[in-house]
Amino acid sequence: MISSLRVAFSVFYITSNIHSKLFIFFVLLHAFIRKFFPLKPRSFDISIRFGGNILFFNIRGIADLAALYEVFVKKEYEFETLSEVRVIVDLGANIGDTAVYFASMYPNARVYAIEADPAIFEVLKMNTLSVKNITPVFGAISSYTGSLDFFVNASSLSGSVFERNGTSKKVSVPCFSLKDFMNRQGVSMVDIIKFDIEGGEYEFFDSSMNDIQKSRLLIGEVHPDIAGRAGDDIVKKLNGFHVIKTPTHGERFIITAKK
Repeated sequence: MISSLRVAFSVFYITSNIHSKLFIFFVLLHAFIRKFFPLKPRSFDISIRFGGNILFFNIRGIADLAALYEVFVKKEYEFETLSEVRVIVDLGANIGDTAVYFASMYPNARVYAIEADPAIFEVLKMNTLSVKNITPVFGAISSYTGSLDFFVNASSLSGSVFERNGTSKKVSVPCFSLKDFMNRQGVSMVDIIKFDIEGGEYEFFDSSMNDIQKSRLLIGEVHPDIAGRAGDDIVKKLNGFHVIKTPTHGERFIITAKK
């Protein structure tokens, strides 16, 4: 509960109006009551201040608040601004938090927000509907194009190609390789790749390095504990990039790799 309070009050301070502040309180109250009574899930519309802009999000609970906290309070995806960014690919776009962040940072870039969880994708579409330079894409990045099994979870932060606990539900979702996705979109190079795909990053880097090497910036979280791989398996592939590792929790860390 202490962690939830910290997240909620941190987001509370960047909300832009009294209604959003009240909704933060309702999210906390609803989450607390649901521990004891089977309440139906609720969603709330809030707005936050960021970089002189007002950004709008539909959130469904503490997990969505945590996503906003990581991006807009902790600024986990903050990096030195690049010039002439045309294409950004957001792998594991969740509710659209990072996609909206990148779209506001680079208003002239096209941001492809890729999310594999069907329910979360609907929230992603809602949160990016008014942001003209974001294209939501349903599916998962993979080493091939077709379909794969994806495990969804009650937490919006834990959907994965890996089954992580007994509460996960398996669904079949479309998948595509980075090369096929780029060809489909008519894109020859991706300037920025963001990834937070709960262990799936290992297969992505194993299979897509030729196209990844064309990028100017890579930023995302590595999950050795989920994939059962060494953290440096990815770092070792990034020849030609200046790599910074920032620990998050446990074995996990965020990579910022820039040419």
